[in-house]
Amino acid sequence: MEISGSDREELCRLAKQKCKISWNKEETNAEVTDMVENAIAALTHKLGIRDEDAMEEFKAPGMARTLFENYCMYDWSNMLSEFESNYRKEILTERHRYEVKYAKETENVQ
Repeated sequence: MEISGSDREELCRLAKQKCKISWNKEETNAEVTDMVENAIAALTHKLGIRDEDAMEEFKAPGMARTLFENYCMYDWSNMLSEFESNYRKEILTERHRYEVKYAKETENVQ
């Protein structure tokens, strides 16, 4: 999935805010960018979000953004192995929401 520069900047800002990263160093920024790109790929898959919807879903207030921010926080804290078990209920709820949303869109097209 291609991420535009402005989307990447906004998602990196959200991740840095959640992780309480207030400094601006090139090495840290590169780590945050990698973390954000990995979070997008992982959560798009886990939540069943279509690639074309992912950026808006992760930037808008709501559960997808909350999961994105928390995924980044767990990754930054080297606790990523704990994320899925701690957020299983929220992941499944969001996945179901997207399944219903996309099923309705498919029904409306036919």
